[in-house]
Amino acid sequence: PEKRDRCKVYPNQGREVFDYTRAENCKPTLQSAVRPRKQRTSSHFGIKMAPPGCCSKDGASSVKGFCPFSLFLFGATAYSFVRHLQTRSCKRTSDDAPTSEPSRVVFVLGGPGAGKGTQCQLLSEKLNWAHLSAGDLLRAERKKEGSELADIINSNISAGKIVPSEITVQLIKNAMEQLRKEKGQTKFLIDGFPRSEGNVNAWNDVVGEEANVECVLYFECPEDILTSRLLERGKTSGRNDDSIVSIFL
Repeated sequence: PEKRDRCKVYPNQGREVFDYTRAENCKPTLQSAVRPRKQRTSSHFGIKMAPPGCCSKDGASSVKGFCPFSLFLFGATAYSFVRHLQTRSCKRTSDDAPTSEPSRVVFVLGGPGAGKGTQCQLLSEKLNWAHLSAGDLLRAERKKEGSELADIINSNISAGKIVPSEITVQLIKNAMEQLRKEKGQTKFLIDGFPRSEGNVNAWNDVVGEEANVECVLYFECPEDILTSRLLERGKTSGRNDDSIVSIFL
Protein backbone atom coordinates (compact mmCIF):
# COMPACT_ATOMS: atom_id res chain seq x y z
CA PRO A 1 0.00 0.00 0.00
CA GLU A 2 2.87 2.38 0.69
CA LYS A 3 3.92 2.00 -2.94
CA ARG A 4 0.45 2.63 -4.24
CA ASP A 5 1.17 6.23 -5.14
CA ARG A 6 3.73 5.00 -7.67
CA CYS A 7 1.10 3.08 -9.63
CA LYS A 8 -1.62 4.38 -11.88
CA VAL A 9 -5.19 3.71 -10.87
CA TYR A 10 -7.94 3.26 -13.43
CA PRO A 11 -11.62 3.32 -12.47
CA ASN A 12 -13.28 0.11 -13.48
CA GLN A 13 -16.72 -0.45 -12.10
CA GLY A 14 -15.92 0.74 -8.68
CA ARG A 15 -12.69 -1.23 -8.46
CA GLU A 16 -9.14 0.00 -8.63
CA VAL A 17 -6.89 -1.64 -11.18
CA PHE A 18 -3.14 -1.25 -10.92
CA ASP A 19 -1.07 -0.81 -14.05
CA TYR A 20 1.91 -3.14 -13.43
CA THR A 21 3.39 -2.48 -16.83
CA ARG A 22 4.72 0.87 -15.77
CA ALA A 23 4.95 0.37 -12.06
CA GLU A 24 7.54 -2.38 -11.79
CA ASN A 25 8.09 -1.75 -8.11
CA CYS A 26 4.52 -2.79 -7.44
CA LYS A 27 5.00 -6.32 -8.81
CA PRO A 28 5.00 -8.98 -6.09
CA THR A 29 8.18 -11.05 -5.96
CA LEU A 30 9.08 -14.41 -4.40
CA GLN A 31 11.52 -12.75 -2.07
CA SER A 32 8.92 -10.41 -0.69
CA ALA A 33 6.23 -13.08 -0.57
CA VAL A 34 8.24 -15.64 1.40
CA ARG A 35 8.88 -14.91 5.03
CA PRO A 36 12.63 -14.72 5.67
CA ARG A 37 14.00 -17.50 7.88
CA LYS A 38 15.48 -16.40 11.15
CA GLN A 39 19.23 -16.83 11.07
CA ARG A 40 20.62 -19.05 13.79
CA THR A 41 23.47 -17.84 15.86
CA SER A 42 25.97 -19.63 18.06
CA SER A 43 23.69 -19.09 21.06
CA HIS A 44 21.25 -21.66 19.65
CA PHE A 45 23.89 -24.36 20.03
CA GLY A 46 25.07 -23.37 23.49
CA ILE A 47 28.32 -21.85 22.23
CA LYS A 48 29.46 -18.55 23.60
CA MET A 49 31.62 -16.75 21.16
CA ALA A 50 34.33 -14.47 22.39
CA PRO A 51 33.50 -10.77 22.27
CA PRO A 52 35.15 -8.78 19.53
CA GLY A 53 38.58 -7.53 20.34
CA CYS A 54 39.46 -10.14 22.98
CA CYS A 55 42.52 -11.34 21.10
CA SER A 56 43.64 -8.33 19.10
CA LYS A 57 45.79 -5.49 20.19
CA ASP A 58 43.67 -2.72 18.69
CA GLY A 59 40.50 -3.95 20.33
CA ALA A 60 39.00 -5.47 17.17
CA SER A 61 39.12 -9.13 16.22
CA SER A 62 40.11 -10.12 12.70
CA VAL A 63 36.99 -12.31 12.45
CA LYS A 64 33.83 -11.36 14.26
CA GLY A 65 33.11 -13.77 17.13
CA PHE A 66 36.30 -15.85 16.60
CA CYS A 67 39.14 -16.14 19.13
CA PRO A 68 42.39 -17.79 17.91
CA PHE A 69 43.65 -18.22 21.46
CA SER A 70 40.56 -20.24 22.40
CA LEU A 71 41.08 -22.47 19.38
CA PHE A 72 44.73 -23.01 20.31
CA LEU A 73 43.76 -23.81 23.91
CA PHE A 74 41.17 -26.32 22.75
CA GLY A 75 43.65 -28.02 20.40
CA ALA A 76 46.36 -28.25 23.06
CA THR A 77 43.92 -29.73 25.58
CA ALA A 78 42.69 -32.32 23.08
CA TYR A 79 46.26 -33.30 22.17
CA SER A 80 47.24 -33.70 25.83
CA PHE A 81 44.20 -35.85 26.51
CA VAL A 82 44.95 -38.13 23.55
CA ARG A 83 48.57 -38.52 24.66
CA HIS A 84 47.38 -39.37 28.15
CA LEU A 85 45.13 -42.13 26.81
CA GLN A 86 47.97 -43.52 24.68
CA THR A 87 50.32 -43.58 27.66
CA ARG A 88 47.78 -45.41 29.80
CA SER A 89 47.16 -47.92 27.04
CA CYS A 90 50.88 -48.65 26.59
CA LYS A 91 51.39 -49.02 30.33
CA ARG A 92 48.44 -51.37 30.64
CA THR A 93 49.74 -53.46 27.76
CA SER A 94 53.21 -53.74 29.31
CA ASP A 95 51.73 -54.65 32.69
CA ASP A 96 49.49 -57.31 31.21
CA ALA A 97 52.25 -58.77 29.03
CA PRO A 98 53.44 -62.12 30.31
CA THR A 99 56.98 -62.43 31.58
CA SER A 100 59.54 -64.51 29.69
CA GLU A 101 58.79 -68.19 29.74
CA PRO A 102 61.05 -70.42 31.83
CA SER A 103 63.69 -72.44 30.05
CA ARG A 104 63.22 -76.13 29.34
CA VAL A 105 65.96 -78.33 30.81
CA VAL A 106 66.84 -82.00 30.50
CA PHE A 107 69.55 -83.44 32.75
CA VAL A 108 71.77 -86.04 31.06
CA LEU A 109 73.56 -88.48 33.38
CA GLY A 110 75.64 -91.62 33.09
CA GLY A 111 79.09 -92.99 33.84
CA PRO A 112 82.22 -91.46 32.27
CA GLY A 113 82.45 -92.69 28.68
CA ALA A 114 78.78 -93.73 28.55
CA GLY A 115 78.20 -91.50 25.54
CA LYS A 116 76.53 -88.48 27.16
CA GLY A 117 78.39 -85.92 25.08
CA THR A 118 77.96 -87.85 21.82
CA GLN A 119 74.22 -88.31 22.28
CA CYS A 120 73.74 -84.70 23.38
CA GLN A 121 75.50 -83.52 20.23
CA LEU A 122 73.18 -85.61 18.06
CA LEU A 123 70.10 -84.36 19.89
CA SER A 124 71.32 -80.79 19.59
CA GLU A 125 71.73 -81.09 15.83
CA LYS A 126 68.40 -82.83 15.18
CA LEU A 127 66.13 -81.19 17.80
CA ASN A 128 67.82 -77.80 18.18
CA TRP A 129 68.55 -78.16 21.90
CA ALA A 130 71.62 -76.43 23.28
CA HIS A 131 74.24 -78.74 24.82
CA LEU A 132 75.93 -77.60 28.02
CA SER A 133 78.50 -79.75 29.76
CA ALA A 134 79.08 -78.99 33.43
CA GLY A 135 82.61 -80.38 33.22
CA ASP A 136 83.46 -78.33 30.13
CA LEU A 137 82.15 -75.17 31.78
CA LEU A 138 84.33 -75.76 34.83
CA ARG A 139 87.43 -76.43 32.74
CA ALA A 140 86.80 -73.35 30.58
CA GLU A 141 86.32 -71.14 33.65
CA ARG A 142 89.60 -72.35 35.16
CA LYS A 143 91.48 -70.98 32.15
CA LYS A 144 90.01 -67.48 32.39
CA GLU A 145 92.40 -64.88 33.73
CA GLY A 146 91.14 -62.54 36.42
CA SER A 147 88.02 -64.60 37.11
CA GLU A 148 87.01 -64.85 40.76
CA LEU A 149 85.28 -68.15 40.11
CA ALA A 150 88.43 -69.49 38.45
CA ASP A 151 90.47 -68.78 41.58
CA ILE A 152 87.93 -70.59 43.78
CA ILE A 153 87.76 -73.57 41.43
CA ASN A 154 91.55 -73.93 41.18
CA SER A 155 92.04 -73.57 44.94
CA ASN A 156 89.48 -76.31 45.66
CA ILE A 157 90.95 -78.67 43.09
CA SER A 158 94.48 -78.07 44.34
CA ALA A 159 93.34 -78.87 47.88
CA GLY A 160 91.64 -82.05 46.72
CA LYS A 161 88.18 -80.69 47.46
CA ILE A 162 85.01 -80.82 45.42
CA VAL A 163 84.04 -77.58 43.70
CA PRO A 164 81.08 -75.98 45.56
CA SER A 165 77.77 -76.80 43.93
CA GLU A 166 76.74 -73.13 43.85
CA ILE A 167 79.68 -72.32 41.55
CA THR A 168 78.82 -75.12 39.12
CA VAL A 169 75.17 -74.05 39.02
CA GLN A 170 76.13 -70.40 38.54
CA LEU A 171 78.31 -71.31 35.56
CA ILE A 172 75.44 -73.27 34.01
CA LYS A 173 73.02 -70.42 34.63
CA ASN A 174 75.38 -67.88 33.07
CA ALA A 175 75.76 -70.02 29.97
CA MET A 176 71.99 -70.44 29.66
CA GLU A 177 71.37 -66.70 29.97
CA GLN A 178 74.04 -65.91 27.39
CA LEU A 179 72.59 -68.33 24.84
CA ARG A 180 69.10 -67.05 25.48
CA LYS A 181 70.18 -63.45 24.99
CA GLU A 182 72.29 -64.03 21.88
CA LYS A 183 70.31 -66.77 20.09
CA GLY A 184 66.96 -66.86 21.86
CA GLN A 185 67.63 -70.43 23.00
CA THR A 186 65.24 -71.79 25.63
CA LYS A 187 65.93 -75.56 25.45
CA PHE A 188 69.01 -76.99 27.15
CA LEU A 189 70.62 -80.39 27.56
CA ILE A 190 72.82 -80.26 30.67
CA ASP A 191 75.44 -82.98 30.55
CA GLY A 192 76.96 -84.40 33.76
CA PHE A 193 74.69 -82.56 36.20
CA PRO A 194 73.51 -83.07 38.91
CA ARG A 195 75.78 -85.61 40.56
CA SER A 196 74.71 -85.22 44.18
CA GLU A 197 71.90 -84.02 46.37
CA GLY A 198 73.92 -80.87 47.02
CA ASN A 199 73.84 -80.13 43.29
CA VAL A 200 70.05 -80.43 43.29
CA ASN A 201 69.66 -78.10 46.27
CA ALA A 202 72.00 -75.55 44.70
CA TRP A 203 70.03 -75.73 41.45
CA ASN A 204 66.79 -75.00 43.29
CA ASP A 205 68.38 -72.09 45.15
CA VAL A 206 70.18 -70.45 42.21
CA VAL A 207 67.93 -71.24 39.23
CA GLY A 208 64.62 -72.04 40.88
CA GLU A 209 61.56 -71.32 38.75
CA GLU A 210 63.58 -69.77 35.92
CA ALA A 211 63.83 -73.25 34.36
CA ASN A 212 61.61 -76.32 34.24
CA VAL A 213 63.37 -79.69 34.46
CA GLU A 214 61.35 -81.89 32.17
CA CYS A 215 63.16 -85.19 32.60
CA VAL A 216 66.48 -86.99 33.20
CA LEU A 217 68.24 -89.09 30.60
CA TYR A 218 70.44 -91.77 32.16
CA PHE A 219 72.79 -93.84 30.00
CA GLU A 220 73.89 -97.26 31.21
CA CYS A 221 76.97 -99.02 29.88
CA PRO A 222 79.07 -102.02 31.04
CA GLU A 223 82.26 -101.12 32.91
CA ASP A 224 84.59 -102.82 30.46
CA ILE A 225 83.13 -100.76 27.59
CA LEU A 226 83.49 -97.61 29.69
CA THR A 227 87.14 -98.38 30.41
CA SER A 228 88.03 -99.05 26.80
CA ARG A 229 86.29 -95.85 25.66
CA LEU A 230 88.06 -93.70 28.24
CA LEU A 231 91.48 -95.08 27.38
CA GLU A 232 90.85 -94.52 23.70
CA ARG A 233 89.57 -91.02 24.35
CA GLY A 234 92.61 -90.21 26.50
CA LYS A 235 94.89 -90.54 23.47
CA THR A 236 93.49 -87.34 21.95
CA SER A 237 91.51 -85.53 24.65
CA GLY A 238 94.46 -84.46 26.79
CA ARG A 239 92.33 -84.86 29.94
CA ASN A 240 94.07 -86.13 33.05
CA ASP A 241 91.02 -88.10 34.14
CA ASP A 242 91.15 -90.25 30.98
CA SER A 243 93.94 -92.42 32.38
CA ILE A 244 93.97 -95.89 33.83
CA VAL A 245 94.91 -94.53 37.27
CA SER A 246 92.06 -92.02 37.41
CA ILE A 247 89.55 -94.53 36.13
CA PHE A 248 90.12 -97.06 38.92
CA LEU A 249 90.58 -94.48 41.65
